[in-house]
Formats: sequence, C-alpha cells, structure tokens
Amino acid sequence: MADLSTLVTGVVLESTKGVAAAEVEAAAERASFRESLDRDPTAFADREAIEAFLRERFPPFERDPRTVLEPYVDPDLLRKALSRWEPGETAVRPGSPYVHPDRFPAGPLSETPPVERVLGVELTERELEVVGDLALFTRSAVRRVRDAAAERIGRRELAARRSVAEQGYPRPVVEGIDVETKVTFGGEIDATPFDARYAEHAVAGGIGTVRTELHFEDESGP
Repeated sequence: MADLSTLVTGVVLESTKGVAAAEVEAAAERASFRESLDRDPTAFADREAIEAFLRERFPPFERDPRTVLEPYVDPDLLRKALSRWEPGETAVRPGSPYVHPDRFPAGPLSETPPVERVLGVELTERELEVVGDLALFTRSAVRRVRDAAAERIGRRELAARRSVAEQGYPRPVVEGIDVETKVTFGGEIDATPFDARYAEHAVAGGIGTVRTELHFEDESGP
C-alpha cells in the first residue's frame, strides 16, 4: 500500500497525461484543418455528394425521351440511337440524349439537361456521340459534368472552412480539472486505489475518497 502523497502524485500524473494527450490531438486537428484550406476543391466532394447533386439538378426525363424528341428527330434514327435507353436516377449518363438550342437543337426545347446553364459546362461535338441530329452523352462528357459538380460542391465546403479560419478555429483550453478517486485507507497515512473485490477485507471506515484540483496555466501562443 502506497503512502497517500505517492498515491495523489500518481493520480495527478495520470490526469495531466490525459490533458496533454488531448492537447496534442487538438493541435493535430488544427494543423490538418489549416492544410485543408490549400487543397483542391474537388477533394471535398465524395461520390455520394456528386450523385445527390446530379439527381437534384439534372433529374431523369419525366417522359420517355423517344416520345419527347420524336416530333423533331427522325423516328428511325431515334429508335436506333436510343434502342438501349432505360430510365435512371439522372439525365447525365452515357447514352442519354442531350439537347442544346444552339448546338444540338430539337425544336423549341431548351437545354436538356441544363449542364451549361447550371455548371457552365459547354459540351462540344467531340465530347458527345452525335448521330444525325441527335447528341448523346458519352463517358467523357459525363466525366466533365461530374468534375464540374465536384468543383461546385467543393468550393462551397472550402468557402465554409475559410470562413471558420477567418473567425478563428476553436481551440479548447483546459484551465482546471477536478480529480476524484475512491481509495481504501490503511492504518497509517497510506492508501491504495479502491478494488471492490477486496472491499469486505477493508477496515471499517477505511474506504473514502481522495479529491484534488488541478489548474493549468495556458502559456502557449494563439
């Protein structure tokens, strides 16, 4: 059984180790946060976020595009080009038609899906599969739209992070803690951490609590 001063010293050391470890972890988080401000915006957009953006901004055709485009595109060409078309969660996918009133017009229809209007992505004939008067998305064209969506999503996240940085990243400071440990006292001024397995052998009135307060001076810079 250790004397009381040794026991209290051990409890204090263990507590300060925990505080130091927490501060090291917090410092690492602050450093990681600062480094993230220099990352490419697309790094903040994961696949799930991109998919959600495409579903929201470029939903699938409300009607079968073969029916929608039939008045403006040769029916035989339309059936052949869209023979394998199936509805999906978004209109931006390989094999799906793309209409642009200036470059790939279809009567009075507006840009569909509106990737240029929403994201500023100007798809060219080289990036699309053009069959007669009909333009279809290719994997390359879809990739361009997805990259632009990732850029849009990432810039929002980066702007939010920079706003936090300008206001000051939260830096928790431990000013003090109360340490309370249940102990079993011996005949002299000594004690040991309480162990319930041996409680029945403890001297009557020999079980109590040691309580101490620790105060930390913050001498570090901002």
